[in-house]
Amino acid sequence: MKPNMTEKQELLLMLEDIYNQLEALETAVQKNLQQLKFNQQEEQIEKVEACHEKLGELEKFPMDELHQQDTTDSHFVKYKLGYR
Repeated sequence: MKPNMTEKQELLLMLEDIYNQLEALETAVQKNLQQLKFNQQEEQIEKVEACHEKLGELEKFPMDELHQQDTTDSHFVKYKLGYR
């Protein structure tokens, strides 16, 4: 009867080890997922800021009633001539 108990104990130890490994893996996956989400949020923030800056640059040029650049405006003429 003892050899049978030893086998059961070995199996239980193996199962416990597998369970512990699965818990460690789950923790690692959760940490990686959190880091990925954080990185994606940072990327989106940077993209929004870049778009906002570009929009700000566009708003520097006056538009006419049809939201076209006003070609009679001095800013437009200077821009076309390469002045900043």
